[in-house]
Amino acid sequence: MACLMLLWLATSASAELVGLWRFDDATNLGKATIGNDLVLNNEKGTISSVDGIGAGDKAAAVGPGDSFSLTHDIDPNGGSNDYVNQYTILYDLNTRTNGWRSLLQTSAGPNDNDGDYWISPSGNLGVGLIGYSSGSVEENTWYRIVFSANIGGDLNPDMEGDQSFMATVIDINDDVVFTHFHGSQGLNGRHSFYSTPNLNIVHFFADNDGEDGEIYVTQLAMFDGFMTQSQAEALGGPGSVVPEPSSFVLFTSSLLLVGGLFRLRRRSR
Repeated sequence: MACLMLLWLATSASAELVGLWRFDDATNLGKATIGNDLVLNNEKGTISSVDGIGAGDKAAAVGPGDSFSLTHDIDPNGGSNDYVNQYTILYDLNTRTNGWRSLLQTSAGPNDNDGDYWISPSGNLGVGLIGYSSGSVEENTWYRIVFSANIGGDLNPDMEGDQSFMATVIDINDDVVFTHFHGSQGLNGRHSFYSTPNLNIVHFFADNDGEDGEIYVTQLAMFDGFMTQSQAEALGGPGSVVPEPSSFVLFTSSLLLVGGLFRLRRRSR
């Protein structure tokens, strides 16, 4: 694990952490540790502070009809002058139902269009356009889900055809449950983000017709580039600290000093 994390630190310059939210402040659930605050779309009143992973950890509950919106401020990339085609989103979450659960919506306004990335009733990740994972997640269980996008590009040249998306799921014991490569999508496709001022917004857990079952989220992060499989799998399980830019040197030194046995965590078991 130490070698993988050092590799991640050495090669992650193309995927800079630009947003981090920990949901520890019950009076301001959208408060950012890094980046812009989340806007809470709480018209149905389902967003609230709940217990997270272990003693002292907190999370946000988000139910049907409500969501978070983010002004991401990521510059166009991936060969486009207008859209964000390369990014990574990290979710530490626990789904509370076995229905449809929306993770991401890329339209201009929350709940004004269908969600764009889902957990299906059977626990598979994806959407019809790019396909669903063969692996699945269970409700009432904490996972770290890392969704990496290289739209118009390829995340796995060893597979036949371009694979524009990758989902990595890691459990509470830091074991990789599965990594799934989704199908291809052309540049500036459905999952690209707008970068135009006043439209550079994405939405988490949003859907337009109620297919957004309740989710607890204890940590959410946004990166402005795609991660590789080894980088995503090196991040550890839900509750593991997401290394902030200012902590990279300290984090690396700690790993070297203890031979990789030390892991920064914000959770307790």
